[in-house]
Amino acid sequence: MTHPPSLSRRVYVVGLSDRVVAMDVAETIELHDRTAQIVFASTPDDLDATLNDLDQIEMAIVEWTSSEAERTRLATAVTARGGRLVLVGDAAGHATTQERAQRWRVLMRPFVTEDILAALGFGPASGLTCG
Repeated sequence: MTHPPSLSRRVYVVGLSDRVVAMDVAETIELHDRTAQIVFASTPDDLDATLNDLDQIEMAIVEWTSSEAERTRLATAVTARGGRLVLVGDAAGHATTQERAQRWRVLMRPFVTEDILAALGFGPASGLTCG
């Protein structure tokens, strides 16, 4: 059953290989969106299986390259569902400056809570490059 948008929980995809960091990111999201639904996916293939079940994605924060995000249909799925895609860490940093500026938000390591909040739209950040 699909709930009206006002009653639906916002969905956040967390695709980080370090379980502790993934849990910290999820906790930060939940502190600012108490009704958040967090979907964990440690690999691009893990996420592919769940994309069809997600009606809406507020944000996906993943440490995948842009080609991995596209291979999993993540970039298209997030955009089609009105969300934002944030690439994290070294893999994301290998994207060209032009690509980052045009297509992706990039959260470079090390990042702090304020950087995650900025990616969510709650203020300025030091480690976030926005496109």
